[in-house]
Amino acid sequence: GSSLRTARISADFMRISHKGNTAQSWWCRCAAKPSGGLCAVLPKRTAPEIFGAVAFSPHRRTTMNDHKIRPMTISDRSEVLAMMRDFFNSPAVLHNSSDAALERAFGDCTGPCPFISGYLLECGGEAAGYAMISYSYTTEYGGICIWLEDLYLKPQFRRMGFAGEVFRRIEKDHPEAVRFKLEIEEENQGAAECYRRNGYSLSDYRIMTKEMIED
Repeated sequence: GSSLRTARISADFMRISHKGNTAQSWWCRCAAKPSGGLCAVLPKRTAPEIFGAVAFSPHRRTTMNDHKIRPMTISDRSEVLAMMRDFFNSPAVLHNSSDAALERAFGDCTGPCPFISGYLLECGGEAAGYAMISYSYTTEYGGICIWLEDLYLKPQFRRMGFAGEVFRRIEKDHPEAVRFKLEIEEENQGAAECYRRNGYSLSDYRIMTKEMIED
């Protein structure tokens, strides 16, 4: 029913082991962090890029060696905002955020705000997608919790193993995290399967939020 469609389900991953080598790439709304103050302030990560890009030719099949995941920068503004707009206009999200909200998110992601950071995903030198994460704390497990806020891939770059690479990169960059969390819509079974292959499972908790602004 409609009540099930609008319900958000939280999926948790405790850092116990890594599962799987590759994963189906999929776009979906991954998380909107719970209302309330964040308990930890973490610096933005500038870990070395672990996926190098090689020369891209349209005459050959792309491989993971063509993939590059790097920190998002202010120079990525136009490309990332276009992808964000496409993402937030899609059925993957429940709330169609305003352009002003997306501008603020990108500005905080690439500026001094310590609570959010982002990655640009590239294939053969071309922007293929983006990811954004935010930082929180879990008293339940006594440590840092990373929320995967957005994960988006352009249609032509889906089902190429990018999602699994993104998860592994985020985990590598944040060894201090004791939990990783994301949210999916209940009917997005393709995304759910992708996340299960990467070690996530559905939580019994339901998320409640209180929005203080309208956009």
